[in-house]
Amino acid sequence: MLSKALWQDDSLPGDDKFDPSHAPGRVRAHLEASGVPLDEVKRVIFSVPGTVNIEEMAHWSEPVQVRNMPSFSPRFRGFNFKAEFAHVFPHAKIGAVPDNMAAALGVACTAPTLQNALVLVLGTAPAVATFFRDPSKMNKYIESAIWQSWVWFTKIGLHDRFGYCGGLHLGDDGRTMRLREPTEYKIPHHQARIRFALDNGTWQRLLGRSPLVPPHLQGGISEEEAEAVWCARLRSALSALALKFHSVYGPPEVVYVLGGNSTRCYGKVTTTSYEIPDSAKRLRQTVPVVVLPTDEEQQRVPLRGLLFSAKYKVKHVFAPGQDPLARGWTRGGELYIWVSRQRKREDEKARSRTPSPVRLGLLAAQRQRAPTRLSEQLETNARSFREQQRKKQPLSLLRRDSSSGSQATPFANLLPTPQTVEKGQGGAAGDPAAAGRARARAPSPRVTSDSQAR
Repeated sequence: MLSKALWQDDSLPGDDKFDPSHAPGRVRAHLEASGVPLDEVKRVIFSVPGTVNIEEMAHWSEPVQVRNMPSFSPRFRGFNFKAEFAHVFPHAKIGAVPDNMAAALGVACTAPTLQNALVLVLGTAPAVATFFRDPSKMNKYIESAIWQSWVWFTKIGLHDRFGYCGGLHLGDDGRTMRLREPTEYKIPHHQARIRFALDNGTWQRLLGRSPLVPPHLQGGISEEEAEAVWCARLRSALSALALKFHSVYGPPEVVYVLGGNSTRCYGKVTTTSYEIPDSAKRLRQTVPVVVLPTDEEQQRVPLRGLLFSAKYKVKHVFAPGQDPLARGWTRGGELYIWVSRQRKREDEKARSRTPSPVRLGLLAAQRQRAPTRLSEQLETNARSFREQQRKKQPLSLLRRDSSSGSQATPFANLLPTPQTVEKGQGGAAGDPAAAGRARARAPSPRVTSDSQAR
């Protein structure tokens, strides 16, 4: 009721009572009356039940503008939270996050050990979101995504007699499509798109309380029977969505179901399974399903996601393909890459950290001494090398000098050199026989020490 009083004006004509243009003033009055110091607020995040305009993110650095909120009012289209609430929160950073993406981030916050998860949010129009953590385990980023095309175009089998109302009409060319009126129906029918098989209007029609459908199309069954039909349809939808998830990220670790009438399935839908694609033996993958028991617990999940998103900054957004319905809220997919703000601040601090003047002086002195140290080391290495080479040389070959009898002369110095041979010295230059006799008379070389020589 408080949200209705802040965002709606009962004095407006017609059925659409939403008045977003005057909401900032009412929000400010409410917070001031509650004693909230608006000047001290540093962060404000709005949950958008729809999609945000990612084309404006290059200008605003993060999502702040509504693209469409179909379950509320067309007046929200183009509503810029940052521009409208800047005077209410003058010192705060303002952003907006789609509610189903906030639910996925809330699951990531609630279960920090999960590597990935598939989140189905029921309500006026079912929505699907996913998250996938950095596979390096370094928590560098979290990838979250909205997959509206999965619920709008994925068909599931209906094993009941209640069919569906509304739907999409595909043109003969296979490209143009039209959203049918809620009074158009196919009852009974063997299949339906997830968007029209599990919406809130279907639940009301099963109980016979839908104001948009004539009485003969109402189900009029009890709540127990409606819960059985609802759980059967949910199992079929989860199996098809898990297979979609597998084609992008691999097997999901868990599937969360939030919002709408999901509490009716608490304890009744605990697992889902699908056939693994390209499996030679037609293997099936079983995935646990988590359904929270109360609405209060379910509402806390997206609120945790909003708080969790404050720790991250949107680094990149990728929207493959065009809007299939040209309505601004059913794109094929929107992938958001969230990087940690804390890591960025640490990097900025490291870059801005400069050495003190004393440290700069020490660094300069070290640079000046570096060449001197290098030359000294080279000289020391050369000296060591010369000493090692000197130690490796063999002892000189010595013989007793017959003339002195006391001095040892190296034997190599006594051998005739080529020059002396050519000059005729040594008495054997011209006579080979004399040379042979001289070699025979020469004593055999032996190594003697200085004491032996003396």
